[in-house]
This record gives sequence, C-alpha cells and structure tokens, in this order.
Amino acid sequence: GLDREGVQVLEPFRQFYRLTYPVLVGADRFGREGLPFAPVTILPTSYLVGRDGKVLEKWEGVLPAKLLDEMIDQALAR
Repeated sequence: GLDREGVQVLEPFRQFYRLTYPVLVGADRFGREGLPFAPVTILPTSYLVGRDGKVLEKWEGVLPAKLLDEMIDQALAR
C-alpha cells in the first residue's frame, strides 16, 4: 500500500496537525485506474470534493494553504 502502517501512523499525524477534515488511508487499490480517488502515485495527493460528492480539484504534492483557501472559497461560491 501507499502507507504500510496505515491508521497506526495516520492517526497520530492527524492529531498532531489538528486535521479536522476526513483523511483517506491508502491501500494498493488506490494505484489502479478507474477508482474515484485513483491513481494516487504521489504523496501527498489532495482532493477538493464538492457538496455533491464530485471531485472538483486534485493536487499532487504539497499544496500551499493560500491556494487551498482560494479554491475552497471558489467552490463555496458555486
């Protein structure tokens, strides 16, 4: 998988950085085409999901907080 320790390392990371949004735990299947959040080949990979559950944006690599804030604001204005 993308992170062999899965939740064991994710949960302390999520708590340390006080992440309040859902975080997806990767597995081998996330590298396959055709899945809603695939393929994930670069970590971190972030998705902006609209109110209707559809993926609005996908970013691979580190996403600057200012850019994320702007994209969220645009999505909320829709």
